[in-house]
Amino acid sequence: MSAAAEDAAIRAALTCWFGIERSSCEVLCALYRARGAPLSAQALASAALSTRKAVVNHHMHRLRQALAVEAIDYHPEAGYCLTEEGIAECRDALRQVGDDLRRAS
Repeated sequence: MSAAAEDAAIRAALTCWFGIERSSCEVLCALYRARGAPLSAQALASAALSTRKAVVNHHMHRLRQALAVEAIDYHPEAGYCLTEEGIAECRDALRQVGDDLRRAS
């Protein structure tokens, strides 16, 4: 599977599982791909084709509502990152959606 196809599959699965809109899912996917490394609001805005203000005021709020309480950390000098719990929650969601699709086929 190509990287673009893999990214599209991850976006589709996470959007479905967490019930978030596409732009917030783009932010989540960028965080997931970073594997716990912090990303600035500007880097996340670029990934979501959004603005830094939208990332801070909207997307982070939506993601914190959709994911577990301790899923996202903020480091003032570095940016946002998924915690180990957040990464595990995303992996579990991807696994569950994949299992559901396999059973349906």
